[in-house]
Amino acid sequence: MFRINYRNHSQRTSNKVRAMLTIVFMAYSFCYIFILQSDMLAYLQHVLSEGHTTYNRLVGSLIVVFLVFIIHAAVSAITRLPEKLYAFTFLPSALFLAVLTDLIADYSLCKLLIYLAVLVLTVLLYIKTANLASSQRRKSDSSSVYISNVLILCIMMVVVGLCGNSNDKQHYELKMERLLIRYIMRRMRQCMKVRKLWGIMR
Repeated sequence: MFRINYRNHSQRTSNKVRAMLTIVFMAYSFCYIFILQSDMLAYLQHVLSEGHTTYNRLVGSLIVVFLVFIIHAAVSAITRLPEKLYAFTFLPSALFLAVLTDLIADYSLCKLLIYLAVLVLTVLLYIKTANLASSQRRKSDSSSVYISNVLILCIMMVVVGLCGNSNDKQHYELKMERLLIRYIMRRMRQCMKVRKLWGIMR
């Protein structure tokens, strides 16, 4: 009976940790893209589409978050990490965010090599962690599980923020361009309404 209760308690703790980490990282991803990097992604889409498409901040942010979640879900399903290291399943998703907001927006061969090296280290880390998990099947108390996972996730989020495009001048210019275009479009709609009203009165 004690073993069954302990196993159920451990499973409930594991599920709570996974749900909490997923919600926190998805919320962080949305805020990071929507608030900090939306103008950069709009510029990137404008360049890649040669001006034929426009970027919607909300839709674009939701799409990125959905991709981040899909990557995490796939990694979580494939790997079998111990509870204390479950936050490492978000590492490929964090790498995706960093590549999207840094390498693609401002490509250079040096950055490409760095991200390839990080990808290789990530694979090696997964293999090493999986081997440790298979050789050591010790149960961890809930407090250590929470602390270790939150610490790992916080470090990854800080690293993503540091890796992303942080050129303030470029961000300000893109934001001013977006606000200017919005103002012009609003004025054009107002002029069209005035012309229609004037035509009716005449």
